Amino acid sequence: MKMDDGISIQFWLKKEAFDVSKTKKEVILDLWNGNASSSADYGRLTLEISGAAANESSIYLTLYSGSSGITRQAICSTDYDSGSLANDTWTHHTITAKAASQKLFVKYYKDGLVDNCFFN
Repeated sequence: MKMDDGISIQFWLKKEAFDVSKTKKEVILDLWNGNASSSADYGRLTLEISGAAANESSIYLTLYSGSSGITRQAICSTDYDSGSLANDTWTHHTITAKAASQKLFVKYYKDGLVDNCFFN
């Protein structure tokens, strides 16, 4: 997986509530190429949700290609806290990421509405 090629993750979610007494995070997707994190060929893509407190982002992205990437980076704004995810309503989520000019550009969409992000 090369970040300059770009990635896209889409999923539907209907979640009634978070139970943080059982787990602090829930993994939606975890792709790993089997190489050690110290390897130049390391690749990992993980998307997780969390029952974070109000006004904290509850969607996190890990994306690594070789030694470049981000670890458990909050996706965009705090508008998408645990209350907006666990609303017992079907919602469509899309995350796109593309590396360019030594920067990682990430976009998050909820039901087609974009929340633009920018990571170094």
